[in-house]
Amino acid sequence: AQEGSWRRAINKTRTDFMRQLRNTRMEAARELKKVKNRMAQDIKLLEDKAKEETGKLTQERDRAKEDLADVTAAKIELNNELVSFREEMTELLAETKQNATDELDAFREKSNAETTKQL
Repeated sequence: AQEGSWRRAINKTRTDFMRQLRNTRMEAARELKKVKNRMAQDIKLLEDKAKEETGKLTQERDRAKEDLADVTAAKIELNNELVSFREEMTELLAETKQNATDELDAFREKSNAETTKQL
């Protein structure tokens, strides 16, 4: 009789242990599932944030390209204006030099004519 009571006690202990083990496994599985879900949500948030940042950076890059194109066009235009200005200044300088030379020649001729008259 005592042997049967020991067996029942052992079987009950074993059954309780197995039930507790099953419950622990099920609880661990639930916790793991919660962690996986949280991680999936975090990953999704990070992916969305990365997409948003990528979009912003792409827009900034595109604006920078447009700005660079505008600056390049302005540089070309200024360079062309500088070339035109140099050409105009060169012509003006040549014209001024010619006028000064003509006036000097006229003054010399007049001076020579007056000197010749006085002699």
